[in-house]
Amino acid sequence: MNKAASKLRTVMAPYRGGHLLLPGNVVAEVIDYAKPVPQEHGPPWLMGELEWNSWQVPIISFAMLSESTSRDPAGAGSRILILKTLAEKVSLYYIGILINGLPKLKKITSDGIEKLDKKEDSAVVFCHARLGEDEVVIPSLDELTKAVAAAVYDQ
Repeated sequence: MNKAASKLRTVMAPYRGGHLLLPGNVVAEVIDYAKPVPQEHGPPWLMGELEWNSWQVPIISFAMLSESTSRDPAGAGSRILILKTLAEKVSLYYIGILINGLPKLKKITSDGIEKLDKKEDSAVVFCHARLGEDEVVIPSLDELTKAVAAAVYDQ
């Protein structure tokens, strides 16, 4: 196999619990933090919604959703990572995730990442892995989409 073809383009985004590792093709944009319009009902990890490119985008705290932490305050340097959901059965096209800083583009190969033996306590976490010196969380995008859709639409 061609070495260039075996590299996967990813985005490593810092969040309160560590770093998220996402396929580059699901990242639509990184925007400066703006306070979302809160929803009347919903779980604490659903921070609210923002209008982005004429879409109402739910904004979440991945740390609160995946780790059951009680707070994930936005601070200096916070941004929102807009993801395409790729969901076919859900009317949710974009999700915003609170991140703490700027994401980094990474090209990875299968031998450059190592799955860690950690028990996943949340359905939205596919696995934990080591990428070089960094420990990363790889989210389950399908489960993340389902959880956000249920929080937004099934209230």
